[in-house]
Amino acid sequence: MNKSERDRLSQRSKLETLRQNPQLTDMLTVYMSNSGDSYYHGVYGVLVPIENIDYVLSGPHWDFHYDEGMPTFVHHNDEERTVEYLRYGNSKGFEPLVLNRHFYGIKSDYSEINEEFRLFHRLYHDPKTSTFRKISSSGTEHLVIEIEQQTVKMRLKEIREFLAAKNMVLSLQFDFCEYSHYSCQDQQTGMKPGIHEYTEPENLLSWGLAYNDIPDTKWKSGSSLRGKKLFMPLPKPKNNFFDLEQRQEEYLNFIIGMDESGNTVEFTSNPDKLANFFGSNPGAPNYLTPVHFGKEVLDKYFHKPSRYSVESSILRCGSLWALQMDNHHSDKVCAWLGDLGRDLPYKEQLHWRAYNLPPQGSLSETFYKNQLLAIPTDSNQIMDLFEKSFDELRTASESAFGWPLLLPLPSQDRHLIQSLRVPASDEQKEFDELVLALAKILVDSLNKKGLMKLIPMQERDDSKGSIRILETVCESFDVEGFDRHISYLRKIQDLRSSGSAHRKGKNYARAARQYDVEDRDLRAVFSETLEQAVEALDFFAAVVNSGRMNAGKKQLVDLPSGRESVFPETQPEDVFGCVAWAGPPRSLEDMEAGVLKEAKRRDESA
Repeated sequence: MNKSERDRLSQRSKLETLRQNPQLTDMLTVYMSNSGDSYYHGVYGVLVPIENIDYVLSGPHWDFHYDEGMPTFVHHNDEERTVEYLRYGNSKGFEPLVLNRHFYGIKSDYSEINEEFRLFHRLYHDPKTSTFRKISSSGTEHLVIEIEQQTVKMRLKEIREFLAAKNMVLSLQFDFCEYSHYSCQDQQTGMKPGIHEYTEPENLLSWGLAYNDIPDTKWKSGSSLRGKKLFMPLPKPKNNFFDLEQRQEEYLNFIIGMDESGNTVEFTSNPDKLANFFGSNPGAPNYLTPVHFGKEVLDKYFHKPSRYSVESSILRCGSLWALQMDNHHSDKVCAWLGDLGRDLPYKEQLHWRAYNLPPQGSLSETFYKNQLLAIPTDSNQIMDLFEKSFDELRTASESAFGWPLLLPLPSQDRHLIQSLRVPASDEQKEFDELVLALAKILVDSLNKKGLMKLIPMQERDDSKGSIRILETVCESFDVEGFDRHISYLRKIQDLRSSGSAHRKGKNYARAARQYDVEDRDLRAVFSETLEQAVEALDFFAAVVNSGRMNAGKKQLVDLPSGRESVFPETQPEDVFGCVAWAGPPRSLEDMEAGVLKEAKRRDESA
């Protein structure tokens, strides 16, 4: 027998691991049922009332098994023959962390997490990754539970917090079996067959090692390490015990000015130490002292639109927190000193502090009027104008046609418009990503199917691209001045196709020259691109609102049968295949009835 085989059977490495105390941030295996050709490893964590610690450590036997933990009734043979309901099927108050569900081979078995534990920590279940995550007060996520095949791991911090609330301990029961082709005598380990039990109070550990021959099997011998390792609750906080995630009252200093020597002047963001207009803290800076930051401070939030929302004058993290801010500048963001301390969690204060700048320039007119003068003022920032124009075109086209000229983005692409912005830095990567997003919003989203309905049947061509179809519609209705906006859409498409979506080459160089990309700051280039986008959106919204596409040379209606009738704006001569109308078309039923009536009249005349 070699040394590795002897060590495996002696189970020394497992004992050493059990004697160690893991960190609070470690993932602890609380359930395992894993077997192979020469081993079986089992772990099952159980919550135990704190007064039962001595009982649990009295021996290595398991106190709670895999198939327990379900609600049950216990019949007592006393004089009244009472029946007791046990929520977890245990009269000693033991509770499982993981419950094993069995369905008699009819449905697949699975394990689920103790409901109280999940609700206590307000855990979010992500079925795609089989994990449970906790969202902190700052909006950050922490992995608390991960479920793999036959294994469940939990972060020790959340386990011990739960234990503190329930006044219980965790008994981590284990059973590790190893099998060998050698008999006890062959192994010459010096270990005698039988069970050897030990208790290590200093390690909160009770274990027993059994070492025996196994007759009548393919294995000649085996060892079994069975026992329990206890984990104690965290110390109870002196105040507000049940709010284990209570926010620590910490406030950072922020730069609010410069002295005559050119040194920065800082002051705390603690609202309770700031002056206000009611006489508090005279001599201290006012709560409404502007603090300036680099524009890059918002990049973190743009990159996670599923969690954060960057809007005009406000930043939100779900419903956890919100910060009013002046984001109406091209090169900076401003916020009130008191708001930084009152509204931002400490971790977010650290993020903002990294981008803090000495004050330079004033607040934007939009923010100043809205915040201090209580005068409702719309933003004149290009992204706010873009969103407004985008919505106006959608509303106009749905009202005129019954369908939007630009299709709504699918849920997987909604982040594109949420993160669209003038970039904060002159980085090619960010520019490419924004061009790609803009092309999807303006070009890929053109309603090709709807636009085809506005083109005469004989001129329809499904092989044409969406931009060409929009151009054909404009030509068909004699729309004036559309050329430069169609040209703009093609420029965006070229920039995306030759640069953002593929390796850059000669085609990209040609497309980039149209915007003078190589010789200009990319922030200015994209700002100009958005301005042209606003002009295009406003142009097509004006065309739709004018009625030119509804009352042009002809109105086209698809009949349910697949035929198409052409209804001129004025009463036409009676032509076979057409129905004369004095005004705009009515319902499809009326039109079909008119077609049938006209056909019948022609048959009778013939």
